[in-house]
Amino acid sequence: MHLISARVLFLFFTLLSTGCAAMTDAPKVGSDSFQSQRSSTEAKTQILQWVAIGTAINEAVSTLKSKGFACNPAMPITSDVRRSIVCTYSTPSSSQPTNRQFVPPEVPIHWFVTLNSFDEATVSEIQVARTPVELERRNGGR
Repeated sequence: MHLISARVLFLFFTLLSTGCAAMTDAPKVGSDSFQSQRSSTEAKTQILQWVAIGTAINEAVSTLKSKGFACNPAMPITSDVRRSIVCTYSTPSSSQPTNRQFVPPEVPIHWFVTLNSFDEATVSEIQVARTPVELERRNGGR
């Protein structure tokens, strides 16, 4: 009886620890796909791994498009920016029905990546923003 109980307990704890480890495996910052559930700062770090400052604008646009972004020319905001491209990415809204009494519906996140060029040919700066704004920022960094 003790041998069977020990085996059952061993199997139970093995499955429990494996399941917990799988649930805590977070995507790595250097991941090849865009990780949309993060702060603007973390997203910018990931994007800069794909598109370094000095990269040709056309190459940067192709790279972001390959990651699921839609890119379009934009009007430069300041006089020192000669060319501007805005790339957008939206998370899909949840298609699973939720019990609204206990769980609020999932809010889609919309990302905006602006590639600015001072020479019209290469990326000079990258700006990253999202809506809704992450909670830390909305609450004054608390």
